[in-house]
Amino acid sequence: MPLLNRAAILDIAERGFKTQEVPVPEWGTGITVKIRELSTEQFQKLGLDMGAAADSARVSKALDYTYDVVVWATLGTDGEPLFAEGDQKVLREKGKTASFYAGLTRIANEVYDLSGLTSKDEDESPN
Repeated sequence: MPLLNRAAILDIAERGFKTQEVPVPEWGTGITVKIRELSTEQFQKLGLDMGAAADSARVSKALDYTYDVVVWATLGTDGEPLFAEGDQKVLREKGKTASFYAGLTRIANEVYDLSGLTSKDEDESPN
């Protein structure tokens, strides 16, 4: 594996956000959305807020961040953000069904994975 130098590391920083398409079967067959990884600022905000929250408040904060993460990281077909800051409230108001929230949760979880906040590489083999 090559040892990176300063220029190579700075080049990596200029590549831009990682993106991927995510199927959202909760919303219908063949439905997908495009997501991107979190920005440094968003990544830090999640970490600081979750770290500062008492154990009893972490679940509530995690549920609130589902809306934030979807707004921050969902992209339109042009690659630009699909939602604007403040659309968290709209999503909360429109989302009256469990299937709608399950779709949002799926999107947020995929953003967490893409951003390196979770590990899909855990051993899933039976004991």
